Amino acid sequence: MSARFITSATAALVLVSGIAAQHKPVFKRSNVSPVFAGTYHPALGFQPHQTQRLGPELIWNNNRLLNYYSPGSGTDQEWIDEGVLPDRNSTYLGSVREQINGFNFTYCSTEPDPGTGVVTTTITFYDETIRCAGPPNWPAADCGYVLVGLPGGDPNGAVECWVVSVDLEGGGFECDLTTDASNNKLFGWGGAYDNDQTGPWVAIGGHGADDSWTWFDHTNLNGAFVGCFWFGWPPGKFAMQLYGNPRNAFATYSLSEGAGADDQLVLSTDVEAVPSGQVVLSTTDLSGLPVLTVMWVSQTLVDHNLSASFGIDAHELAQWSTRIAEILPPAANNVVIVPPSAAGAYYLQAMQLNAGAPVALSNALEIWI
Repeated sequence: MSARFITSATAALVLVSGIAAQHKPVFKRSNVSPVFAGTYHPALGFQPHQTQRLGPELIWNNNRLLNYYSPGSGTDQEWIDEGVLPDRNSTYLGSVREQINGFNFTYCSTEPDPGTGVVTTTITFYDETIRCAGPPNWPAADCGYVLVGLPGGDPNGAVECWVVSVDLEGGGFECDLTTDASNNKLFGWGGAYDNDQTGPWVAIGGHGADDSWTWFDHTNLNGAFVGCFWFGWPPGKFAMQLYGNPRNAFATYSLSEGAGADDQLVLSTDVEAVPSGQVVLSTTDLSGLPVLTVMWVSQTLVDHNLSASFGIDAHELAQWSTRIAEILPPAANNVVIVPPSAAGAYYLQAMQLNAGAPVALSNALEIWI
């Protein structure tokens, strides 16, 4: 028999399946507004007040903030939301894929924070989930990010609410999922905090997002499914924005070894590449600083470690010997006009030189035209 818990004068949480008394969700009306806290990069950690470097495309947006937040679901309790990603890319090996290169999420905390950052959260993404049942492969997530050193409440434990940007560009941290919007395929994303005084902000607007979420308990894997819930009125989900590359552009890395120490450069583009179109190719380091590089284009993808030939832990991905174009001289930004006859898959890569020898390489940028 389902139960009903009133959390404020205008909001209710409805339980779909059974739940222990200590696991009743609680939501409160906020008396503070979320503040941008900074940007997190998996290789660099949390950078307070650092502006985000995401996208450039906003591909899923559940960020029309309501006036409610959860003061906490409990330590290591994962709340999983769902939505539908658009089919905006070309078919690849029989499926349509999407690559997430960054996201924003919003949370509140009453965990006392002297200013050093006291919150750890794990954000997970699932290629598929089922309403009121959760991901079929839980607890195995397709992508997971442990974010440490995030801000909590004020030093006395008063509530503070934060927006955090997570930059996944570079180093192979991007998250690849498949899409099937035509059949309303659901992806899932989850958040689990390390304390019971921190929890998500409620929002609306994401495509395919209905008013429900599933709850899993990581402290009890034998009985992990806690229940399925919905917020009540107004209908709500948890605040999240997902960003990606332009259509038909994907960052690619070594499949055999992953990114190495010397191929941490980030090659990106600003708009979709179409015949006779103009695009800007940019190379930066992981922190977003411009790096002067040469670039080349090939229609052959390889996976060669350059440690033996050049003594660097980097990977040739766009085959140099079969290159169909070089982009010179060294620059951090290059404006490229796509040939009118271009069609198929192309692989671009950037290389930093010192005295004519390579010292660092970028990811490959896979472009479908």
